[in-house]
Amino acid sequence: MAYEQNWRNKKHTAAEVMAELHKIAPNYTKNPFTVRMGMDDGGKMLQVITAWNEDGSSPYLGGHPTNFMGWRCCWFNWPPALLEDLMNPSEDS
Repeated sequence: MAYEQNWRNKKHTAAEVMAELHKIAPNYTKNPFTVRMGMDDGGKMLQVITAWNEDGSSPYLGGHPTNFMGWRCCWFNWPPALLEDLMNPSEDS
């Protein structure tokens, strides 16, 4: 493939990256959060989903990485109740 170098890189495994991101995410937010793999039109990505502050302000304490260990990393703000449902799904969800 003529452009193979553009499409393949030396990414760490998803499990390795998620474990490391769980370790550092508390440096960027004091709110509850979860880390998971996601996908959009740009391909696979890491998703850090954080609960909003009670006053609706940003839950982040400053800049946060958008590229982490070779993976695209997107940071989302969700209502606390929705994040709780994501983290603790019930049997009927």
